[in-house]
Amino acid sequence: MTIEQKVSIILLTYSQEKFIRKAIESALSQTHKNIELIISNNGSPYNTVSIIKSFLHDKRIIFLNYDHNEHPNIRTNQALGIATGTFINWLYGDDYYKETKLEDQLDAFI
Repeated sequence: MTIEQKVSIILLTYSQEKFIRKAIESALSQTHKNIELIISNNGSPYNTVSIIKSFLHDKRIIFLNYDHNEHPNIRTNQALGIATGTFINWLYGDDYYKETKLEDQLDAFI
């Protein structure tokens, strides 16, 4: 049984165009559907932004697109400041989730 609480997934990325598509897809395809995906682009100079923009039709995504690179802790705090989920989960632009990751984690809280 999964808790139906909202989970904020904070995806931090910088110049990870080779991996970012799979990271986003893995977040959006979770079996636990009550999510928001906050993507924080830390000034990527490459194709990362155009790949992210191809997903923005999904209303669960909030895109923080910064034009210059800052310390990752600054970007983390900015994303945390707008997160509305009861739970926070981390994802980096060069990583991905197993399809049941959030469901499995939430089940552990019961």
